[in-house]
Amino acid sequence: MNKPRCRSRDNFGSCTLAHLVYVKNVIVKRRTFLLQTSLLRQNLNKCFVPGINLPTSKKFSHITQSSLMKHTTQLPTKIPAALNHLRGTTAKATLVATFVALALAGCGGNKDDEEAAPVASAPAAAATVVAAPAITVQPANLTVTELQPASFSVTATGEAPLTYEWRRNGTPVAGATSATLTIPAALAADHNAKYSVVVSNNAGSVASADAVLTEELPMFLMAGQSNMEGNVDSPLFQQMLADLASGTDAETTKINLAARIKAWTNVPGRNYGYSDPMAALEASELVRLNAAGLVGANLTTPNPKVFCSWNESAIIPLTATPADTKTRCSNTAGPELVFGQALSKAGYSTTSLIKVAVGGTSLYDDWRSPLMGGETSANSKLLYAKLRTRIQSLKSNPTSVNPACKARACKWSAFVWFQGEQDVFSAVQRAAYEQNLKNFIADVRADVGSPDLPVVIVQIGSWAQSIDGYKGKIVSDAQTAVVNADKYARIVNTADLNGFYHYDPAAQLIIGERVSLAVQSLLAAAPAQK
Repeated sequence: MNKPRCRSRDNFGSCTLAHLVYVKNVIVKRRTFLLQTSLLRQNLNKCFVPGINLPTSKKFSHITQSSLMKHTTQLPTKIPAALNHLRGTTAKATLVATFVALALAGCGGNKDDEEAAPVASAPAAAATVVAAPAITVQPANLTVTELQPASFSVTATGEAPLTYEWRRNGTPVAGATSATLTIPAALAADHNAKYSVVVSNNAGSVASADAVLTEELPMFLMAGQSNMEGNVDSPLFQQMLADLASGTDAETTKINLAARIKAWTNVPGRNYGYSDPMAALEASELVRLNAAGLVGANLTTPNPKVFCSWNESAIIPLTATPADTKTRCSNTAGPELVFGQALSKAGYSTTSLIKVAVGGTSLYDDWRSPLMGGETSANSKLLYAKLRTRIQSLKSNPTSVNPACKARACKWSAFVWFQGEQDVFSAVQRAAYEQNLKNFIADVRADVGSPDLPVVIVQIGSWAQSIDGYKGKIVSDAQTAVVNADKYARIVNTADLNGFYHYDPAAQLIIGERVSLAVQSLLAAAPAQK
């Protein structure tokens, strides 16, 4: 290290005590400087790039505060993000003060020091940049059926860790802090809601574009023969409702209902073929459905959230006893009654059950659809033509399906098929039933425009299966086979209910709940729409 020139001498030509103190101070300052410079380099070496060097000591005599500041102000033009932590006032002042102190200490402050060894320049090093978040895939608009799950996702880059805050109409969604927002069931209030997300890290944050959630209202198609019509005995239906409303305890009500159901077999021409266990099961199920709010006085009170129609009749609020008997949902009580009550209870804001049903009709002939091939009689394809017209009415005349479809998008969400008894009487029809049912379902889905339309098949009961030495079971087995081969289909078993051609009122109400459970399980598993 070069010694400082002696700046004061005594009378004998020796350096004075003041100079010795000066030399000591210079040494201390130089050591301090070396420590400061070492610490400074540890920080600056992280940031310097080629072409940016610390000044050498030989040039310190020419350094001014302005020129020193140039070394700090030129850096951000090279690596702005990396030097944010060095650009503050305190950081700049420290850097300037370090070099100014160096010059004032006398290091390189005169010609004798012109050739002093230079302070090594900072080695070039790659900039360490904390990358701010950037969204590469925005959340997409989504269309789902009401009460169906909905998910929004975002893809972002940037220095980890990234944090996420999802917002609904600008308000943070509690607990929504991952790259995907999942809504378990889209409610009516979520329709047209705007969802966005803010992605953040230590370098900043970025907000996504809005993604709009659109909800379609679900409508349901139903078709079949007399059991789909709801061809039950009205007096028995009314007496069952009276028993449920009697106010007696549950066990007494079960006993009374079972006795009433068994007694009905004594009425001429009304033999439902009950066994004691079957009657007890139906009575127990009615009491359970009553406790659940699905069966009771509500069945004869119009439901403003659920509409229904049967064949050409206009839609009406769901009820078992309409004021105008020409406009009704069934022939007294069909599966739509409890099916509709269950949908209402599940939380749908509104829906419709649109039914096309005619008693004594076969799939082989009356319901023959295009994929089944040519006509088999003068009635061939007539009922499928009616069903197709009703399917198309959702587009051509949406308010004929549900009043809300005038302003809201509506869709056919499922199809319920309750038929098969008529086909058990013919060996030809039994043998053809499985392939005919596959073709029939394919045609319905094609006309709806949904290849994965959920389908529920109500299986024929024990009476129909027993026809012709249980050859009717060929039809029930065909129904099972079709459903097993179709991931968008479910079957509703009815063999444990009454043993007559027509189901009694209790069985129809029980079947209605089973249909609702099957439909809702299919809807929950359905893929989300885009």
